[in-house]
Amino acid sequence: MYGTILQQGSFASTGTDYTLKIRSDVDYMHLYNWTRTVAGIVASTGIEWYWQRNMPVDDGIVKGWSVAAGNPWLVANCNSLNCGGFSLVNSSTVLPSAGVAVTQSTNVASPVVTSALPNVAVGSIVRIYGTAQTDINGLDFSVGAITAGVDFTMRSALQQAPGVAGVPGIAGYAVEARLIANNVDEYNRIYPSKRTICNITAAAVPTVTTLVDHSLTVGQQVRVNVPAICGMTELNGQVATVVAVTAVNTFTIDIDTTGYTAFVYPTVAQVGPNGAWQPAEVVPLGGMSMAANQSIVAATTDNDFIGIKLSSINAAGLLWAPAGTAADVVYWVAGKSVNI
Repeated sequence: MYGTILQQGSFASTGTDYTLKIRSDVDYMHLYNWTRTVAGIVASTGIEWYWQRNMPVDDGIVKGWSVAAGNPWLVANCNSLNCGGFSLVNSSTVLPSAGVAVTQSTNVASPVVTSALPNVAVGSIVRIYGTAQTDINGLDFSVGAITAGVDFTMRSALQQAPGVAGVPGIAGYAVEARLIANNVDEYNRIYPSKRTICNITAAAVPTVTTLVDHSLTVGQQVRVNVPAICGMTELNGQVATVVAVTAVNTFTIDIDTTGYTAFVYPTVAQVGPNGAWQPAEVVPLGGMSMAANQSIVAATTDNDFIGIKLSSINAAGLLWAPAGTAADVVYWVAGKSVNI
């Protein structure tokens, strides 16, 4: 190796961008996809990556199989293969990206936003400004699907569609999208981190859906705030315990809502043309997650970190990006060296 090894480890890919929180500023990294190595020769598939400081942002060197037979070995940089690579991250310096024009936002429960906003991946957090969909205007949401350079989709389904398309937008304002954070780790800079609620089911063990992935744990206590415009005011202000985490954007709580007023995510007609309304929210409480015996925090905590982001972005049909595909087991070594 070229210097001191700071840290090493492995992770199981989720098929989305993956951020390694490395305890000291990293200068180089080797990364190996164990699953793909065992699988053997598969065309257009990376199995080994290298990155060092001063390489271009979101790039790196990749080795892998370019064809299924013959002379398959390929060495190239990530960007030349139309994939993402490695990016240093300091969450304390993460800022929203510049605004990029939105040409359409569909009138469905999980709106599809047409925009060439760069660097968006599954799990990224995005905010839209100036849209005629005033019930989501200015609110953050996690991305559930993308067509690179073309569009992205809100991961969570609203309780009902906005009622109008997003473009043309509010008179006098440009309709724009901004990348707020690459992933929920970057987004959770300060704890407790509240989330906007877009649906709550009426059930003995109700399911709560949030616009941004929630990061909650089983046994954690949360306060649920539901204003009158969202119905289900019987739940307003109550403290609930997380019974189960059913998805990155859904969880169940221990308050029976079967007899409550139905939850409503308001339409544009209900919030008005300026969107001056208070959405429903869930706010974690400091304390202990009893099921996992895990200390959550007793007050507000700064969760900033440094590390490196591994991209999951590939061109269609290619598998060159270092974050891997779902369930891939990836090993890595990160180090520090003298820069000459």
